[in-house]
Amino acid sequence: MPGHVAIIMDGNGRWAEQRGLPRGEGHRVGTTAAQEMVYGALEIGLRHLYSFSTENWKRDTDEVTAIFGAVQRELDEGPIRDLNVRQRWSGRPDKLLRRP
Repeated sequence: MPGHVAIIMDGNGRWAEQRGLPRGEGHRVGTTAAQEMVYGALEIGLRHLYSFSTENWKRDTDEVTAIFGAVQRELDEGPIRDLNVRQRWSGRPDKLLRRP
């Protein structure tokens, strides 16, 4: 089994737009799929799961902020908060958004 797996979360914004919703709403709803991936990774013993690629940085700043906010809320308040799951950053820290 690989120790690291990268997933491509794609289509949440388009899903929302097709339903007349803001793109951020698609990312919020997409957290359900992310939860399922985290549970699945834990179930099979996968230790590292990556989900934000360099392509995502090309999005509008507000959209990137919405994506990061949804992920942070899931880790702070969502059902996976008690599963010892941590969010780590790899790459260029100067690109990270500052939390208020």
